Amino acid sequence: MTAELVERVDVPVIASGDITSRARAQAVLATTGAAAVMVGRGAQGNPWALREIVAGDATEPSREEVAAELIVFARETVRELGERRAAGFLKKFYGWYVGRGRFPKPFKQELVQLATLEEAEQRLLAAEPAARAVLAQLDEILLDSMPISIYGGG
Repeated sequence: MTAELVERVDVPVIASGDITSRARAQAVLATTGAAAVMVGRGAQGNPWALREIVAGDATEPSREEVAAELIVFARETVRELGERRAAGFLKKFYGWYVGRGRFPKPFKQELVQLATLEEAEQRLLAAEPAARAVLAQLDEILLDSMPISIYGGG
């Protein structure tokens, strides 16, 4: 369907859907003739997929990277939704981030059972203390005023 659209219109077409790896992105571009691909759910809980898709770096993130990135995501979610709404919203993301063999399976359940996001952050830092250094690095490169949205917009 995308290839047909590319043939019919004179504007760039962006393909999306199941873009989870560099090989998949290249295959979609080659078979559709699309100008670009868009990554959506393939990066949920796995923002490192973008590193692989763009740069070909398929290195699995370290546990400290995972913990730090989840903490940043949780903080941004609180900023956007407020503490109460964010607490429920984030529960589904815990498994996406800490799964894939990154942490022991029971760890996700521990996070889901915690009453507050502050407790979840403290549990992540207790499980992976080196995440503090990664958080400090992220604080240096991420701007507080950067228009980030958990929904993908600004």
